[in-house]
Amino acid sequence: MLDTTADKLATHLLTILPSGGPHPRRDLDALPTPIADYLGSVLDRRADQKAAAPTSPWLDDSVELIQTARKVWRTAARSAAQFPEGAWTKAVRTASRQVLSYLVEPVETLASFAYTDAATELGLNALQERMAAFTPYPYFREVAEGYVERKALNGIDRTEFEKLLHRIDKRMVASFGATDWMSLLEPLFSLVRTIPEHKDSIPSGLLRQFFEAKGFEDIASKLEDGEAYDKERLLNMLIRPGAPAQAQEGQKSTDSVDRAIPAIEAREKETLADVEDAGSEPIWK
Repeated sequence: MLDTTADKLATHLLTILPSGGPHPRRDLDALPTPIADYLGSVLDRRADQKAAAPTSPWLDDSVELIQTARKVWRTAARSAAQFPEGAWTKAVRTASRQVLSYLVEPVETLASFAYTDAATELGLNALQERMAAFTPYPYFREVAEGYVERKALNGIDRTEFEKLLHRIDKRMVASFGATDWMSLLEPLFSLVRTIPEHKDSIPSGLLRQFFEAKGFEDIASKLEDGEAYDKERLLNMLIRPGAPAQAQEGQKSTDSVDRAIPAIEAREKETLADVEDAGSEPIWK
């Protein structure tokens, strides 16, 4: 279902910005924000790789003028970056698949995107740059970065990173109610509704993957096969009699990023602290 929906999304986006010429960064404004942000990060990485300022043993890298020139050039190269005609269709299809996958299964998507080699360790800067490709659900990025900083880690490997993301995800949705789930699903609704045939509904297959990825198989099992759910129908399903207690309570998570980090660390010892701050907005919003 995810692949089918991603193909439909990409096909629609290519009617908005078809191939036939290069697409500079400004063209991305015509696309849904999460797709535009992902493609913008692709341009940044390509500019850094393909148009990096030259280095040479004949140049003293410590000279301030050289350092300044490289920073200016990097900024200029990124601002001028564009997708060549031959790369556009593949870029849109990849972006559609990756962003949709992230909205449904964020932990698995982030881990596979950030690490091409399971043995690789990523430092904070590399981790920040790769996670920045996905802008919805910023709590993953904020808490993970805070974790690396607080621990003063030189690097983090994929296994540890994935475990951290699972702890973040589990902590954030532990006491979710129906309205919380609807808020968390808003980015997915917003993206899928750009596909003309879906309008304001999400296929049950995507929703099932979403809830199963978060460990809520009891909610996933209540979704009817082959159906599509708009917001009203999904909300009614979540709060109807027999739904899980979390879905009926409507509790709000009120963690700030700073106070969520020690709570996530404490989770490793199965002694999750009470980190609620009634005056702050849930960080998943």
